Amino acid sequence: MATGSPTAARTVSLSAQRSGRVHGRAVLVTKPWGTAVQLSLTGLPAAGPFELQVAESAGVYEDSATWGATSNGVVDVQGATSIAAGHVATIRVLGPSGVLVMRSL
Repeated sequence: MATGSPTAARTVSLSAQRSGRVHGRAVLVTKPWGTAVQLSLTGLPAAGPFELQVAESAGVYEDSATWGATSNGVVDVQGATSIAAGHVATIRVLGPSGVLVMRSL
């Protein structure tokens, strides 16, 4: 990952934890203040809410976005974290009651 460029980006695949029909990716875009997270998901369960969390290598998670369920299970969500893109170690999506739905590979 390039550092120093405010527009550097990398794509991270997300893997379903319970249902093989959930798919997604996160595009991490370097910003002067941290990282913008562009999340695209399909096959989400019909019940929400959902939460995006991002962690650095020490395992400290930051809440980065929240959203409700959609009728078709498809979402494009914009999130943000103060963690620099080059230091993002794990991305996860939680469902109702904190159930792990997806995580980075």
